Amino acid sequence: GFECIHCSTEKNPFQIFPSSSRRLHGTLRCLHDHMVLRCNKCPSTITATLLEKEKMQTSQYTHLKPTAQAEFLDHIWKRLLDAKNIPKHSISLTVEEPMASGKSLSAEHSETNQPEKEVKKHFTKRRYVRKLVKIGDKELVTEYVFYLMSQMRPCYESSDSSRGGFECIHCCNEEEKFQVFPTSVRRLGGYLRHIHHHLAKDCRKAPKELLETLLSLEKLHISQYARSKPYGQSEFFERIWERLQC
Repeated sequence: GFECIHCSTEKNPFQIFPSSSRRLHGTLRCLHDHMVLRCNKCPSTITATLLEKEKMQTSQYTHLKPTAQAEFLDHIWKRLLDAKNIPKHSISLTVEEPMASGKSLSAEHSETNQPEKEVKKHFTKRRYVRKLVKIGDKELVTEYVFYLMSQMRPCYESSDSSRGGFECIHCCNEEEKFQVFPTSVRRLGGYLRHIHHHLAKDCRKAPKELLETLLSLEKLHISQYARSKPYGQSEFFERIWERLQC
């Protein structure tokens, strides 16, 4: 996998372990959000440069050859595979060394760097709530599984921890909240019954109509699963797992 060069020596460094080259593209937003919002070791000059580059991303992307970004990510994937036999910190994912100095990638935009104190005024590193499931995930699983997981949201084991999990959106502000911290993608599917039991029996904040919807969708689950996309549920949980690592 790969980790942030700025917080790699911290107790809980930012790390991502993609399961395939296709999954690398989905980590770009995670990397951006980590640098801008959460990494306390990332220099503010890099944050400023990153935000400036983001403004130019759309126009620059239209001028790239159609397969350029896919090829770039394929190269990175191959380097990750090769890294298994190379000592830690002795390789770079990109051809050039990462910009630890915070300078602009291209000389013509170097003047866009802002003073560090000005950047800190606008950007504060913080934890924030993201969605655990997205509308595009719906085609991969049954309505029951999608509805069940949509009642959860990402969370962290502690305020300074990078270990991700998920919690109930209804009782997340309570003293005794429902939280799960899976240790691998293979464990995710095993929590469906626990989530169902929590919503149906234990959660005092869950609306009554939620249980009715849950039970009606559960009756359709087997028949819908038989018609669902092969390996769809596995892909669904892989997507969730990657979001938990961000």
